[in-house]
Amino acid sequence: MPILRYPVSLAVVFAALLATMGVFIFARPQYKPDEQKTIDMSTRHHYTSAEVQKVFAAHGLPLTYARHMGKGDSYMLMLLETPGPNPTTQLYVYLAGPATKVSWGPEDKTSWDQRSANLEIHYGGANEQMLAQVKAAAAELR
Repeated sequence: MPILRYPVSLAVVFAALLATMGVFIFARPQYKPDEQKTIDMSTRHHYTSAEVQKVFAAHGLPLTYARHMGKGDSYMLMLLETPGPNPTTQLYVYLAGPATKVSWGPEDKTSWDQRSANLEIHYGGANEQMLAQVKAAAAELR
């Protein structure tokens, strides 16, 4: 057979093939997501949207826009200061219903977040005065 005339070359090609396969099988990166836990909101203090809006309005931050997702007591309500899409730089508050099970996901390290009771309060803007107002309002809702 002509292939067996060159055993050293055949062995080198075979070894290179095995090494390449080994790299793709054993040295590949693996996705390891951050550990997230599901929170049962029935065990937490429950703020209503009116309470949240009143506290933020008292600090000069009217949350006049809302998006509602879900039905019954299992819902998520997103309260916003401005309409339209919710870029990560704007202020918004997620309010979970009393029968909702929530996984907030990993915390955003580029913005300010507070998770307490049935709320997630988020502000990602650069306005320090507004951030101080958001923090003051959030402190009342702990």
